[in-house]
Amino acid sequence: MSLPFLINQLIHKFEKNINQIVFVSATPGPYEKEKAKSHIVEQLIRPTGLLEPSIEIRPTKNQVKDLIREIKKGVLRTKEP
Repeated sequence: MSLPFLINQLIHKFEKNINQIVFVSATPGPYEKEKAKSHIVEQLIRPTGLLEPSIEIRPTKNQVKDLIREIKKGVLRTKEP
């Protein structure tokens, strides 16, 4: 058996045993692009060393009520002396 054949067999075995996978690459190759299909995102990293603002992921249920509550909190903060 040749080495390329064994590598292909290992890759095939690995892919059969996983449900999801995340590829992280500055320059995704054909394999990653083919496996990701249209689910590709871009991460921008600032070279200045500045940190990105923190984010909070919330459920979509009641999102309008949640948004209005957050707006009211912001308005109250701006009115405080």
